[in-house]
Amino acid sequence: MMRSNLIVALGLTLVLLCAGFSFAQQPKKVGGRIIVCMIQIEHADVDYLASILKPFLSPEGSIVSYKPTNTLIIKDRAPVVNILAEVIKGKPCTPISPPAGAEGGNVSEDSHLDQ
Repeated sequence: MMRSNLIVALGLTLVLLCAGFSFAQQPKKVGGRIIVCMIQIEHADVDYLASILKPFLSPEGSIVSYKPTNTLIIKDRAPVVNILAEVIKGKPCTPISPPAGAEGGNVSEDSHLDQ
């Protein structure tokens, strides 16, 4: 009796492990253009926020904290940046006009500044 319980337990463990491997989510590629968003933070430490938000970036993304102005600089695909901006400030990043001379396609990233 004890042996059959052990075999059943091992069998269930094997089934659960195999099911876990077959149903594991594959990483999804995020589409959209790469943008840069600067968000000035008022009541939190930007270094701490950057460390908390970093796991939510895509492989192409990066986040930098700029202590002198308490600003987060987030570079990633537009959907990811906008989701993080909504989490932080309650609204997506607002586009700013490109710098002079950037109209000819010399700039491959869009910049955003939120306060």
